Amino acid sequence: MDTGGNGAVDAEEHRVGVRRSLETDADGFLGRMGTLMQEWTTLCDTDGNGVLSRDEISAAVLEYFTSEEPRSPGNWLFGSA
Repeated sequence: MDTGGNGAVDAEEHRVGVRRSLETDADGFLGRMGTLMQEWTTLCDTDGNGVLSRDEISAAVLEYFTSEEPRSPGNWLFGSA
């Protein structure tokens, strides 16, 4: 990503690099992200209707930042550590 060769990646280099990676998806990122999102949706869909409501998303985000329980659904918001 360091197209300028200065040993750092600026915002534009990062944007271009991520976009290029997603276009080719050589490492299967989109498939893994889709799997992660499906699992997270299943965990956080507290009413079991197959979709996340605004309240369910808000609860999961709040749980991510405040819960001390590692297995809480909201703590999977950004994947496993």
